[in-house]
Amino acid sequence: MKEFELYRILICPECGGELSQLIEQNQSEENSFLVCIKCNSRYSIEKNIPIMLIKDISDSEMNYIEHYEKDAELFDYFEQRECKATEHEERRVREYILSKIPSNAELILDVGSGGSWLSKNIDFDNHILISLDLSEKNVLQSLNENSNKNHFGLVADALNPPFKENTIDCIIASEIIEHLINPEEFIKKMIKILKPGGKFIISTPYKEVIPYYLCIHCNQMTPKNAHLHSFDEHKLSKYFNIIGNGFEEKIKFLIFGNKALNILRTHVFLKYLPFSLWKFIDKISNLIINKPAHIIVVYKKILTSKS
Repeated sequence: MKEFELYRILICPECGGELSQLIEQNQSEENSFLVCIKCNSRYSIEKNIPIMLIKDISDSEMNYIEHYEKDAELFDYFEQRECKATEHEERRVREYILSKIPSNAELILDVGSGGSWLSKNIDFDNHILISLDLSEKNVLQSLNENSNKNHFGLVADALNPPFKENTIDCIIASEIIEHLINPEEFIKKMIKILKPGGKFIISTPYKEVIPYYLCIHCNQMTPKNAHLHSFDEHKLSKYFNIIGNGFEEKIKFLIFGNKALNILRTHVFLKYLPFSLWKFIDKISNLIINKPAHIIVVYKKILTSKS
């Protein structure tokens, strides 16, 4: 693979303008920035990580960026799960995702990377990975724990991705869409930056019943685990049907994971099974007791002759 330079595919998240690199030298240190040629917005580069966040969020929206930054300071997204059943469940979701990443996808974007599980499992000899998260702390820890010349970090907002159109070969959105204020806008913007022929892979809980609790801090009803939305294949299909712009889509839904098996703590022995055998048992279980826990969307962007 050719040497990759992240800044060459970035644009200003404020206005979409081209960026130039700026280095300012003072007596004690050297400061690097990406500067928008169009609107003159500046984005600092901290420890080789571009900080590409929009400064102002609409007053009508919750300041989710500030909220998530505080969340990342309080919680360790990299710690091992105490609940072994949850650990096993997450492992199977990740195995499904990994099985759907095209072998020829050179540039992969892990959007909402959190604990950066993907960087621990990707083959850096064949793929370039961008770990994107709202939290600078999470991105820095991801790069420190999984350092590689083909692993890049970026602090940015999934609803305002700072990428040129048609630049990413494969986008992974693992367990983040349920947290987003505007899933429809997220899908539209991800598809814009996806190359024709590229794949967009989303995983999320399936038909989740979201309980609400009274927050002791703000006295507002708050969803458990900050899950704002519940999804099934019909709701997700509607979001993808809004996409036009001369592109056709191939969409596949994978519905799996059995809630009954989770309740029965079957992970104690299922964890020893290879993915293919576990997948077969899981499929049979959902034929007997139809209680799937997860859904994965695999979207392929195809350029049509009309465009």
